[in-house]
Amino acid sequence: MRLKGAREQHRVPVTDDFWPIYEEYLRSERSAAPDVHAVWIASRKGQGKPLRYASFQSALRYVGRRSGISVHPHLFRHTLVQAVLETTGDVKVAQEILGH
Repeated sequence: MRLKGAREQHRVPVTDDFWPIYEEYLRSERSAAPDVHAVWIASRKGQGKPLRYASFQSALRYVGRRSGISVHPHLFRHTLVQAVLETTGDVKVAQEILGH
């Protein structure tokens, strides 16, 4: 994955149960040309092209407004760190996942 605002890539560890779900997503939901290497793609404006952070943020905030909650992409990072710390108690693991 590419970090927001950065051109460098960052590896995100996943558990073994992630891969079947990922394969199903690629097979049934992702509709991009085979030469598009991005996993997440735009489905409206710029259809079939890599999903940009700003587009994801805009869509998420729209859904949040419609639901009556305040939500933004950074909340996912907070949730992930909290889960990692509750599960492992290891700050170093959380730092590595976040790219710190």
